[in-house]
Amino acid sequence: MINAKYDSKRHVLVITADNAGRSDLADAMQPKRKYQSSDYWGGQGIVSECLHEAYEFVDPGDVPGAMTDSPILVDSDYTFIADNGQRVIMESARVFWFPNYCIQCPWEALRNRGRVEFEEATPYESPKSPAVPPHFESYLPGGTREGCAIWVGDDATVATTPELVRNDCEDSVDPGLYFWRDGERFGPYGAGAIGLGDLEKHGGRFWEEPAPDVRQLPLIAG
Repeated sequence: MINAKYDSKRHVLVITADNAGRSDLADAMQPKRKYQSSDYWGGQGIVSECLHEAYEFVDPGDVPGAMTDSPILVDSDYTFIADNGQRVIMESARVFWFPNYCIQCPWEALRNRGRVEFEEATPYESPKSPAVPPHFESYLPGGTREGCAIWVGDDATVATTPELVRNDCEDSVDPGLYFWRDGERFGPYGAGAIGLGDLEKHGGRFWEEPAPDVRQLPLIAG
């Protein structure tokens, strides 16, 4: 069996494998091709099956600010696939990665030693967005910021943002990035590179404060 436990003092996710789990890993990691040392994806597949109800592997491109090819695990309760196919990682999610991925295979370590650790990405506690984003009304159809993206956080509700009710559930709101264009709503999008790229591809942009009108600045006496 393969399990994972969060160490809150050290901010690491400790993944362990008993003898049966290590045997399963060894079988899954048998080289499939000549000159191949091991099957990395076979090992990750076994770990994913064992942890899927607690932690999920996500593409680094879905993680805001991630600039790595490391395997990344996220709390299953804090990430989801929206109806539009977008992966969204909530603000309160814990994100874990393996910094030594370039020189060490985490699944070989787990197979050989029965233990491997993934570090929690900092900051350990992200600031939470307000239930109603600032200037929310201006992003809606007809508003001055229509067409610009706005992040709606984990604490949003139907009462606070009825414009974002999910099609399949009238009582919940999906967090993520949204924008409206020509009266049509787009989103949610994740805040990682993949989500931002798709948002831009679909015509969304981000609000930029207009430059001050220098003609109205007070004159300073020489």
